[in-house]
Amino acid sequence: MLQIYLKKREILNSHNDFLMQKSYLCVSFGGWLIVNCYSLIVFLYYIGFFHSQIMESTKSLNSFKELKCWKEGVVLRKMVRELSKKFPLEEKYKLADQMIRASRSVTNNIAEGFGRFHYQENIQFCRVSRGSVCEIQDDLEITFEENYISKEEFESVDNQAIKCLQLLNGYINYLVKAKKEG
Repeated sequence: MLQIYLKKREILNSHNDFLMQKSYLCVSFGGWLIVNCYSLIVFLYYIGFFHSQIMESTKSLNSFKELKCWKEGVVLRKMVRELSKKFPLEEKYKLADQMIRASRSVTNNIAEGFGRFHYQENIQFCRVSRGSVCEIQDDLEITFEENYISKEEFESVDNQAIKCLQLLNGYINYLVKAKKEG
């Protein structure tokens, strides 16, 4: 006997506040039957296809350049580059070079991981990228201790590094979840 149960669902995407739809889903023969177009979006959200911390919109990603963690890594890289210009000449091929290479490593590893076929490889490259951000933070401490930069410059770059770490951790968590579901 066919039984149809109507269930009212309210889905709220608290991160972007763009998905707030009241939908009716029909349960028939133990599965979901889509009643309207908005229900499809709600259904996809319900089973975990959208992850608002990582993606800027509901479109699929075509390039690593669309990742928020990569974009913020670029900002960090530019900040480190500008900061390194203020270092004394004796640090040009030491600390400045080290910080520039670490800042480039952040975005390079995100890009290389994105190009890999398997989730686990992508996760590993993102972990290397996360390590490079921590390396920048340590080098930043050294530059501050040596009085090469002001407290304001230190805090500005350190806050950007923290932002990069948070986004990378979110992306890694997303990849781990996708790996388990996939």
